Amino acid sequence: MELRGKFANVDLDALVDNRVVRTWLYFGMFWLMVTPSVGVLISSTFNYPDYLGSGNLELTFGRLRPVHVNGVIFGAFSTLFIGLCYYLVPRLSGVRVIWSEWSVLLAWVWNVATLAGLVGLLFGDSDGLEAGEFPLYAKVAFFIVVAVATAQFLITISRRLEPAIYVALWYLIATFVWTTMNFVLGSFILPYTISGINSAAFHGLYLHYIVGLWLTPAGYVIIYYFLPISARNPLYAHKLSLVGFWSLALFYPFVGIHHYLYSPIADWAETLAVVTSMLLIIPVWTVLVNFFGTMMGKWHEFGRNLPAKFL
Repeated sequence: MELRGKFANVDLDALVDNRVVRTWLYFGMFWLMVTPSVGVLISSTFNYPDYLGSGNLELTFGRLRPVHVNGVIFGAFSTLFIGLCYYLVPRLSGVRVIWSEWSVLLAWVWNVATLAGLVGLLFGDSDGLEAGEFPLYAKVAFFIVVAVATAQFLITISRRLEPAIYVALWYLIATFVWTTMNFVLGSFILPYTISGINSAAFHGLYLHYIVGLWLTPAGYVIIYYFLPISARNPLYAHKLSLVGFWSLALFYPFVGIHHYLYSPIADWAETLAVVTSMLLIIPVWTVLVNFFGTMMGKWHEFGRNLPAKFL
């Protein structure tokens, strides 16, 4: 791949701290093998309710499902995504990630907290909020790691060689900023200061911030970076990608209350959730058009393009 402009004489591979990336990815692959297996294990109880026994609380559905859900979100997906960010950011910015010497320590803190939190869930130490069941000691560690990683990436991107920001970095910046704020809501405010129907409403927001403002844009970061490279084609439409970005940012924060229709929550909030849920067709279709457009002229290679198949 020929580099141009200020990137012309830059060795992108030399900018990446491979030890950091590998540490995060090794941890992520471990969780990717373990935590989905817990989901398979507990799904079998629908057909064989007693095969895990009935006298052990740690093996009941109510204990194992949070282990599966939180393990997949924070153990498998998040660990792999953060590891890939340490690979993407220097290559898209043209400069090394700052405070790189901290990054391996952050990986250990994140994954030890994940392990401690999952063990705590098995023994009933839970906040009782879906996708936010982890006990406080795990959440504090997650918040610290995400906050430090956010600072690392923001400062690194601010020192980029080219003034224009590629769309993958748009999503990456937003993902980490949104999630840092969401951790404050879900970890330190919601479980302790909000009660009653307001707790349900804010939990809907927190849960959908995890799904729509962490998992979803994180996936877009990966695809917007790797798809053009694997297809050896330029991105189909940069402006279209910005439509997808801003529509996601505008509409997704309000959709959480659609889980609580016809509840005591205010009608205007429920209506707003329904309308914005329907409007999510805009970011969905703009992103899909961009992805398929990027493959134009390269579909004949799709059968041999393993990365594109996964993306």
